[in-house]
Amino acid sequence: MRRIEGTSGVKLIECVNPVKGKWRIRWDVQTNEDGTATYMEAEFSHRPTAEEIKTTITGWYDQQTDTAILSGYEWAVKHGPNEGQTVKVWLSQENQNNYKAKHDAARMYPQLVTFPMTYKISEDEERNAIYETFQDIDELAEFYLGGIAYIEQTVANGWKKKDAVDLSLYET
Repeated sequence: MRRIEGTSGVKLIECVNPVKGKWRIRWDVQTNEDGTATYMEAEFSHRPTAEEIKTTITGWYDQQTDTAILSGYEWAVKHGPNEGQTVKVWLSQENQNNYKAKHDAARMYPQLVTFPMTYKISEDEERNAIYETFQDIDELAEFYLGGIAYIEQTVANGWKKKDAVDLSLYET
């Protein structure tokens, strides 16, 4: 799979080499004002079935969703040297689990959790750590629940894109 630059009237399915049986499918066509377009393209050594087309396209949307979850959540730093700066928070599964564990512990056992607490939440262009210090449970909850809401919305957007795949456009 790769992103291609081409024209906006590109065929979504095409036999590009009948001798070798090479076929290409295209999706996510983004048309520019000048009439050019970019789109995703995958090549097959045979005419792809509807199931292969669907699997390829929905698999790509799943990858896009996973990438957006990992690096798309934005947080405006409230405390410390980066105060006021909006940063992208890395939401790996490990980080999600850590944030959840600390949030849940602070809610269920407030006597065992001390504030302020500091987390490394991001890095700048030079890979310097960016920290946030949560002063109380409300600040931690705002951060954690904001991340959960972001993940849920990102997953829902991915489902919409996958549900919108129209296989009838690939029938010739």
